[in-house]
Amino acid sequence: MLRGTTASVVACNKHEHKKININTQIKNKDLGELDNNQEQTIRDAIVNKNPEAKSVTFDVANITKTDADIIGTGDYEGTLKVSFTTKQDIHVDIQATALGLLDNENPDTIKQAIFDKNPNAKQDTFDVTQITISHAELKGTGHYSGTEEVTYTVKKEIHNFITTTELDPIELSEESMIRTAIIAKNPDAKLAKFTIKDITRNSATVVGTEDFYGQVNISFHAAKGNVSDLSKAMQKFLNQEDKQLHTLAEVQTQMKIIAPDADDVTITVKVEDQSIGAIGFEFNANKSQHYFDDMVLYQVINKNVNSKTICIDPLTNKIVEVPSGSALPANVTTIINIGWEETTKQAINHLPQTVTHLPDYISPNILNISYLLSGLGDVGDICDWDTTHIVNMANLFENNLTFDSDISNWNTANVASMGNMFKGASAFNQDISQWNTSNVTDMNNMFNGASVFNQDLSKWNTSKLTNLDLMFHQATNFNGNISTWNTSRVTTMNRVFNSAAAFNQDVSKWNTTNVTIMSSMFDGASAFNQDLSKWDTSKVTDMSYMFHQATNFNGNITTWNTQSVTSMQHMFDEASVFNQDLSKWNTSKITNLDFMFHKAANFNGNISTWDTSQVTTMDRIFNGATAFNQDISKWNTTNVTIMSCVFDGAGAFDQDLSKWDTSKVTDMNYMFHLATNFNGNITTWNTQNVTTMNSMFSGTTKFNQDISKWNTAKVTQMDEMFKDNQVFAQDLSKWNVDAVTSHQNFTNNSNWPKEKQPHFKL
Repeated sequence: MLRGTTASVVACNKHEHKKININTQIKNKDLGELDNNQEQTIRDAIVNKNPEAKSVTFDVANITKTDADIIGTGDYEGTLKVSFTTKQDIHVDIQATALGLLDNENPDTIKQAIFDKNPNAKQDTFDVTQITISHAELKGTGHYSGTEEVTYTVKKEIHNFITTTELDPIELSEESMIRTAIIAKNPDAKLAKFTIKDITRNSATVVGTEDFYGQVNISFHAAKGNVSDLSKAMQKFLNQEDKQLHTLAEVQTQMKIIAPDADDVTITVKVEDQSIGAIGFEFNANKSQHYFDDMVLYQVINKNVNSKTICIDPLTNKIVEVPSGSALPANVTTIINIGWEETTKQAINHLPQTVTHLPDYISPNILNISYLLSGLGDVGDICDWDTTHIVNMANLFENNLTFDSDISNWNTANVASMGNMFKGASAFNQDISQWNTSNVTDMNNMFNGASVFNQDLSKWNTSKLTNLDLMFHQATNFNGNISTWNTSRVTTMNRVFNSAAAFNQDVSKWNTTNVTIMSSMFDGASAFNQDLSKWDTSKVTDMSYMFHQATNFNGNITTWNTQSVTSMQHMFDEASVFNQDLSKWNTSKITNLDFMFHKAANFNGNISTWDTSQVTTMDRIFNGATAFNQDISKWNTTNVTIMSCVFDGAGAFDQDLSKWDTSKVTDMNYMFHLATNFNGNITTWNTQNVTTMNSMFSGTTKFNQDISKWNTAKVTQMDEMFKDNQVFAQDLSKWNVDAVTSHQNFTNNSNWPKEKQPHFKL
């Protein structure tokens, strides 16, 4: 009885533990298309295709892009292979996510900007969602999965906020009342940033500022006009007489002729000095029925021959003369005659920043007005200055943050230098398309920092131009057509479009025959992607930073003649879409390749035959170049001393480097850090001069080569050298590490046996 009972129990137990083969539960092994090949995604797909497998326990192993092994666990046994296809992550095709300046935030506009920045992106592979004025989220569709955030700045056209241009009547034609009237008719205008200029009694022009652009002409009727509206006509009358000062009666009579309704404007002599030959008339409209405000206009006689600066002394409120070279009165605000130096014909320069008023004329004896208005603000009406004789306008409006007057009529036929002319003139955006620039040789920094300037310069004659350095540097709004410019004499183009974020015009026909410097030329020109294939670069010696952060550039420059180039450091640094054939480039004179392809995530060109015999430093050359995996085994590294971060983050790279001469290298910090695919034979490398190896193989998840014979006698730094490398298992116990002073986290998160590690003294 007892024996029978035992047998029954045993039989029962055997039945309870009999395992079920998973092949009977998971019959549909083709899972179709998955969003990704993550384990949970595969599990969900198996259950979706095989509902009866909902309670089956199993492991998912050996996952690839197309299949995985399923291994029964618990009450289930056996193995099987499931197959699938995976959607491509949109990040693969969309890597440039900073889209720059957009006209609007419409989905189609955002999509077009994405395609412009990412040539590999395809139609109908993503939707644009969660749109704001500064960013949006892309969501993969169809055969694509994943999400990606893109950022941008939306240009806001002012006429979209001011649609009603005929305003209600106002009392005074002054800015605050006009602004109130604009908002009353256009409530959305409260959201806009703008200034109001060219104010008359019946009209004004609204100009967008900051993120707003464009202009709108508005009309209204003001019960009273600003008396300054009459200043131009009255000043013209005063200037016509150059031999004797006008009398008060003459001015009063002329005022009635110009504006009969201004007969109640009070006119008085505010200041006068017969010996100097200057007088100031005050026009006061405080009691006028038709005008408001007041103004002072000045007359100077013998103004074309008087080389002294004439101004109003703010301490005495008297007219004073200041000879060339002498200091102007402290805190002077009003200049009524611009003096000059007799010998050089240089106008007084670096006027005090307190100056707010200049005369509406300039003597024809002045040839040089460089720096004249540098650092000033609005200085009155200078649009009619006779600049016929001027030869130098360098730095004229430099750092003049508010200047935006119409100077389109200036005669620039004799000007030779316009260098720095509008540098930092962040408000200037006037039409100067008709300027005669036929004698200009220097335009360096001309629009550097002129952040709103975007005018037509297509007709400028640049035939004598030799220097274009930084011309449009940080001219972030400029995108004018300059395709026909004659650049045959230009020798230097350093940073000409550096940070010109909007510029994307055809410059393919520019003559670059004599150019020697192209460093940082398109650095940060994030919109630029034009044909440069025919440029003659035979004399160029410096191409450093040339396309640094040119995130949209992928032009064919295969045939460029680089025979004279000595520096290419940072040339394609963060040029994230660039991937062109550079195999024929002559690099025989290159000495510096630092950061050349740093974060050039798309680059995978054949550069195997490059002559690197003169190169001394390769710091970070392929750092973050995630696609690069080309043969560079024959590179001559005989003279290289710096190899830090060379392949840091170059996740695809796994090429033969066994024959590289590293005998002069002193720095190998981070050299293969996160080079997750690299497992090349570098056993025989000569490391006799290396002093630093920090993080050299950290995160290199495949590297396991014998480097036991390396000479480490001079190495002092080995921090995190094999951190996160879980496959390395070579015996380095005989390494000479006597000089090592720091080896923190040397093998952190690795499986390397302690007995095979170097024996550090410290």
